[in-house]
Amino acid sequence: MDELRSLHRSVIELGEPDKDQRVSYFLRRGLATLVEFGRGLTVIRKTEEFKAAERWLTSLDARCIGDADRFLQRNWPRIKELRNEFAGHIQTAAVDFAMKHLSNEVGMVTWNPNSDQWTIGIECDFAGIVLAGVTSSKLQGGADVRTELRNAFRIISQGFAHAQGAMCGLVHAFLWDRFGT
Repeated sequence: MDELRSLHRSVIELGEPDKDQRVSYFLRRGLATLVEFGRGLTVIRKTEEFKAAERWLTSLDARCIGDADRFLQRNWPRIKELRNEFAGHIQTAAVDFAMKHLSNEVGMVTWNPNSDQWTIGIECDFAGIVLAGVTSSKLQGGADVRTELRNAFRIISQGFAHAQGAMCGLVHAFLWDRFGT
């Protein structure tokens, strides 16, 4: 989240270029985490253990868990759609859109081998251009890419705040007495 916050500041607020596609990477990972957390929370809330203990939750724990569940349920379609937009599960139609709407951008493939690094050094500079086209294929309401990124950052940051609150509630309710110090 610290890196995502830093990227939000530099790329969204200050308009600096995202040369290494780090924004897309961290958005994709953040969205994947929210999807995983949402699925996990759904599973937990369906367990007999949770159902039996639910009435004994403190009001704060119950509110944090419930708020997270409501936020994720309300935003679930958009979270999954955003994950796809940022190439979490890239869709063929989005790539087709990107390829049809590319400008005169020319990408290159470069090989920069370095035996000291954990990479073979292939750089596909055009990938960021195609990814921007994929993202723009799903812009809502005629929004521009920066607005779409702001919306994605907002959903992720709110989602993570809810997920953290729910985790605190779950830990307090189910683990604290046994493992807490």
